[in-house]
Amino acid sequence: MKALSYGLKSTFLPFKHFMKNPLYLFFGLLLLTGCGKDKKNNPEPIAPARSTAVTGLYVFTSITTDGQTYTINGPDALGSGSIDLVAVAGKIDEVTAKVTYNMSGIPAKTSTRSLQVTPSGSDYKLLDNGQKVGTVSNNVLVLIDAANTITAKK
Repeated sequence: MKALSYGLKSTFLPFKHFMKNPLYLFFGLLLLTGCGKDKKNNPEPIAPARSTAVTGLYVFTSITTDGQTYTINGPDALGSGSIDLVAVAGKIDEVTAKVTYNMSGIPAKTSTRSLQVTPSGSDYKLLDNGQKVGTVSNNVLVLIDAANTITAKK
């Protein structure tokens, strides 16, 4: 029995010494509470600007005019064309659209205009002064230009 009680006394001896000095308790608590997660080093992810989600060079695949659809940029193509959407610096929801096309029988033409980009589910709408002029969905751009509907792929 004496050996058992001696073992218990030696086991609790450091604990007894620890409780006599309150500085040990203070530093122990400081160690546990002083190291918290710093939220400033882990900022919330920033959503990409809407304009950069649609930017890029889109190549015409077809054009529909007067109810007739014509193939563009392919074998037996009527011509060629592209739409380059470029983000406007400092604006998260605006792009500049540069439309260039060269169709047989029509002089080559380039036109540029600013468009607003708004999300529509997983797609994006392109607006010109609040009027919908196109959509971008899965790297396919559909642009309504006057009486024509242009389909282009990235």
